[in-house]
Amino acid sequence: MASAAWQIASSLIAAVLIAGASVYDFRRNPHGYSQKWRMRRWINWFSMGLAYAACYMARYNMSVINNPETLDTIGITTEDFGEVISTGFWWYAVSLLVSSWFGDWIGGRITILFGAFSAGVCNVVFGIMFFNGLASKSTLFAFVLINYASQAIALTVHTKVAAAWYSKEERGTFGGLFGVMPSCGYYMAFAINGVLVETSWPLAFVIPGSFLLACGVLLVFVLDAQPAQPTYLGSKSSAEETVPDGDEPLLSDVAISDDESTGNQPPDQAKPPTPAKSAFEKVKAFLVLLRPLLTVKYAISCGTMCCIGFLRETLLTWFTPFLDVRFGIGPGSPWYTSIGTLIMVFGSLGGFLCGYISDRFFASDRFPAAMIFLGTSVPVMLGVYFVPIGPVSAVLVGFSCLWLFGAFQSMNFTNAMDIGGPEMASTATGFLVFFQYLGAGSGSVSMALIIERHGFLAWALMLAFGATASTLLIGCFLYKQWLDKRRTLKASPSGPEHEMRPMR
Repeated sequence: MASAAWQIASSLIAAVLIAGASVYDFRRNPHGYSQKWRMRRWINWFSMGLAYAACYMARYNMSVINNPETLDTIGITTEDFGEVISTGFWWYAVSLLVSSWFGDWIGGRITILFGAFSAGVCNVVFGIMFFNGLASKSTLFAFVLINYASQAIALTVHTKVAAAWYSKEERGTFGGLFGVMPSCGYYMAFAINGVLVETSWPLAFVIPGSFLLACGVLLVFVLDAQPAQPTYLGSKSSAEETVPDGDEPLLSDVAISDDESTGNQPPDQAKPPTPAKSAFEKVKAFLVLLRPLLTVKYAISCGTMCCIGFLRETLLTWFTPFLDVRFGIGPGSPWYTSIGTLIMVFGSLGGFLCGYISDRFFASDRFPAAMIFLGTSVPVMLGVYFVPIGPVSAVLVGFSCLWLFGAFQSMNFTNAMDIGGPEMASTATGFLVFFQYLGAGSGSVSMALIIERHGFLAWALMLAFGATASTLLIGCFLYKQWLDKRRTLKASPSGPEHEMRPMR
């Protein structure tokens, strides 16, 4: 009874977080856009956020059925299920490298719709098959391969759409606000799917798949991948003509010069795309747009995401057995039940704070804020192990997510929009998430062996090492940037050594 009450309370908290993010985004108006245009923009990202949360429900249903009763019903062992999950994990990572290009080549709208509908149909069809006794290791393998590939297509292109609707000065805060949706979706995936598994485990596939299909239908009517020309407060013009559905500029149709990019300009200041005249021009345009992904900054971003992926996987996978062994806080404990809610709340707050700080204090540079958050996470995560009080340790697990999720949201979602812009944001996201999964995979493979040999102290030290390494990685890059700027100022004619002395 207490558990059911807590789930209801947590669901209300999730609703409050989503409502608060929506209101804040609508009221925040640094460029003075009209109310009608801001409402259209909110409808756009809110519908994408619902689909994002639905994808989480339709993917983490595999984690929810990982219990002895359900596995016995299917007729597979824990080792068999581990093979399925491990295959799906790496398949999803590899799929990102290929599918993230689709959004930039084909267009954001059609890519999101294709991914959402294909993943929704996959869940519903396989759920019906499971209802009819066709569940086995082979059918689970087939489900994972189809479902994860479909979601890889759908979940990278949202940055492309968002980059077109938000200027660089707005993206940090918006990225944090949008991050509330997947944070809440992650919690609801386990809460709702957990109830469905207790009722009849195939429902954990049919219901999320149906919800995802419903979100796909909603997106058909409301999603615009390219913003209209905005109007401003006090403007008498009411011309807000939208680009027809599916007519957003495609990567293959864009040709920009070496010093032109629409990536970091407000929507109304972006230069119109120039149609390519030949296949050669299309290839040239592609190479020009690819350049931001071949920079040192993007390489540092990929390395940082690898560290963050390792940290998230290592913390969220192993805090449960740690709390159980060290303090006896396991399934059924009130504190154990509350950790999921703490992760949702602190994760949502961290994404918002890191994005807001980067916009407000660092001129929309994501690196300094992410470095602060990663550095702060070191003592917090060490506190999870060294604090002698179980409930305090449980709270620190959630508090660690404020810093980790904040850096993750800023370096992944927002950073991809800044680097890729509307033209290459999907591809930028795909490679960043691939490196995140590369780090997460290495953590999942190595940490079990490390804990078995050296105990949970090694687990805590590895968390501190990963956070410190990522902090130093960003710090070295920022220090080099500072040195380069200083050398440029000294070498320029207007630099200090070139200043004209007043005549006496």
